[in-house]
Amino acid sequence: LPCSHYLLYELVMASILGISIILLTGLFVFLAAMVRYGAEAISVWVGLLVAGVLGLVLSVSWYVVIRSYRQLNTGKFKVLGDLEDKLAFPFFRREWKVLEAGENRSKYWRLTVVETFLPLLFGVVSLALVFVSLVGCFPRE
Repeated sequence: LPCSHYLLYELVMASILGISIILLTGLFVFLAAMVRYGAEAISVWVGLLVAGVLGLVLSVSWYVVIRSYRQLNTGKFKVLGDLEDKLAFPFFRREWKVLEAGENRSKYWRLTVVETFLPLLFGVVSLALVFVSLVGCFPRE
């Protein structure tokens, strides 16, 4: 990609990630307010269902953005590794050796592993909301 296209891609991805985080946070604030101040039982269950489904959609989109960054960085470091072969000192390979190739978590945690945990956590919570709302909507007799 030309530099301008890459910068535009970075801007779009950062914006999507930021919007996802803001929407997820707002969703859970709305959910807490609805549960606290909800007037009718059915509206609470419908609200929980809507919040859960929206949370799932946002969690999936957040995960896709992180996966896209991971793929972009894989390609970027492949190109840098090829360039590094032409240099007198192997900066990136030396750094990776010092960090024990990411195998020792006391030295380095791969950022995409840490980042991936959050949308998965929100996804699990959202799925639980969907489940609770579906169970609550249909009371047992």
